[in-house]
Amino acid sequence: MAATWTITKQSGMVSLDSLSEVITELTYVVTDSQTVGGTTYSGRVEDTIGIGPPNPSSFTAKGSVTDAQRITWAKNALGTDRVAQIEANVAGQISGSQKVFSDTL
Repeated sequence: MAATWTITKQSGMVSLDSLSEVITELTYVVTDSQTVGGTTYSGRVEDTIGIGPPNPSSFTAKGSVTDAQRITWAKNALGTDRVAQIEANVAGQISGSQKVFSDTL
């Protein structure tokens, strides 16, 4: 299993200091799934993180930002430990859901 990170929303400022179209906040979704015995179990975490002010020397305006950059910015803002906790949470949802069942009788 490998968690997939997706950015679903970005927001920011039209101008900030001398920069234009500045992304300051990202909403991320982390998902993963595992199929066992023909049943697919999934996990999901969604949250929003402020990414702080940009470095003017390496600034990228919102229209030129790639998905990979957005994901990197979100992970950097969260930090290595929090990223690991989020991915462990998703994995825990998957393993936990494999321990329950529901039958219609």
